[in-house]
Amino acid sequence: MERKIIYSLLIGTIVFTSIQSQAKDVDWPMYGLDYNHQRHSPLTQIKTNNVANLQSAWRVHTGVKASFQATPLVVDRVMYVSLPFNHVLALDAVTGKEIWRYQHQRKKDYRLCCGPANRGVAVSDGKVFVGTYRDWETCT
Repeated sequence: MERKIIYSLLIGTIVFTSIQSQAKDVDWPMYGLDYNHQRHSPLTQIKTNNVANLQSAWRVHTGVKASFQATPLVVDRVMYVSLPFNHVLALDAVTGKEIWRYQHQRKKDYRLCCGPANRGVAVSDGKVFVGTYRDWETCT
């Protein structure tokens, strides 16, 4: 499970590394990329003839051992990663450096019906929103 998490984040960093030269104009602001939910980047730098040359730019260890089930969002070179237990991690998408971390305070005895996975964050008007077990909260 932990390997899958690391590989998922690693793949994201590899793809993002390949587009760093255009990063100032590249966002993935919502699930599915945009309102059309194409889930396909219009970027063309990665091709079948150069995919083998991709290298890892950075990796992050979240410190959380549980199921990750959400697409990271990228807005203005910040990658927002929805962590299990309703935590959120904001990373510099170019360097991988942690900008901030939100840790949701939940009742330890609160029974989770479906496990600790979180389905994602939303970014709007300079704020980051995360759905918690009972409500929405603003992280920034």
